[in-house]
Amino acid sequence: MGKSIEIDEMREYLEEIGYEFVGAQYVPLIPSSPPTTQLSWLKKKNVDLTLGVMINAGSQPTIKEAVRLDMGPHLSHKITFGFASPSHLGMFCPDMGKVGDGTVVAGSYPTMDDLAVRGIQFCNDLQAKYRPDKPIPHIMYPHGMIEIMTQVEALRLALVAVPFDKLKPVDVLEHGFLKIKNLDTGDLSSTPLTYGPGKIEGVDKVRVDQAQNGKPVKLGTWPCRGLYKH
Repeated sequence: MGKSIEIDEMREYLEEIGYEFVGAQYVPLIPSSPPTTQLSWLKKKNVDLTLGVMINAGSQPTIKEAVRLDMGPHLSHKITFGFASPSHLGMFCPDMGKVGDGTVVAGSYPTMDDLAVRGIQFCNDLQAKYRPDKPIPHIMYPHGMIEIMTQVEALRLALVAVPFDKLKPVDVLEHGFLKIKNLDTGDLSSTPLTYGPGKIEGVDKVRVDQAQNGKPVKLGTWPCRGLYKH
């Protein structure tokens, strides 16, 4: 999965902003053994930043092994491990505790206990009404809520342009999804959602979180660079 970022445009961008590209190492999404070889390669090459795509089943054992090898932003070999959103810190931190401190994840969502976020309040209100005895704490609940909001808005916009009895899937795309502008998700997404031809990400900024003292901490949002051409 992580090979999706190993493209010429990504390498050129990293070098343009001052990084030296050392090379690539891969860890299975679900490692069958500690990734000692890959991490030792990073150490030998004196790498101080990694970028990758990983799920928690892979990122957690990778970071545990890195800490055992004394690798991390606060350890003897100074290195920051950066993952994309499938390694949501909302699930990573409760499992890892302070062992995972320093790990960075981009593109995730507010955690279910972040009551300062309007969208999280909405999610919790829904669960209190419909799942009072079995609330879902997983961070993919707000992810799913964003998807629902987007689909409902696409259908609403499409029905403004096309009568229900004549509505076709292509109408929902052209008159719905591609017409969504500044859709407010209650701050569940890093920015309001806007779509259109050639603009499929929805957001124009990416949220970045870091594990600090065993908890996810929002560092801020940074602009999307438009490296992938559609």
